[in-house]
Amino acid sequence: MYCKKCGSVLRENTVYCDRCGTGANIKSKTKQTNVLAIIGIIVAGISIFLNFWGLVGIASVILSSMGLIQINKTGEKGKGMAITGISIGAFSILYGFLMIIVLI
Repeated sequence: MYCKKCGSVLRENTVYCDRCGTGANIKSKTKQTNVLAIIGIIVAGISIFLNFWGLVGIASVILSSMGLIQINKTGEKGKGMAITGISIGAFSILYGFLMIIVLI
């Protein structure tokens, strides 16, 4: 790899050019996991135990859907978590509505 500014050869695993000090602009190969997908699946897990007539499930579906949209745009990791959050959240909503119907 060569320095973009001065053209000198860069050593392996270097961050800055030894000759001119310019950053090597090495991109990380690992992608981050989408934060909304993580929060969505956590809220989905909470909705299993604290349903509150499906309200927590609604929050899970919204957060996970927003995360899935961002993942499709940016290519981040976490698509499985987002889909799982949507699925568990939808189940929680249906269970909440069922409990409302049964109690009325």
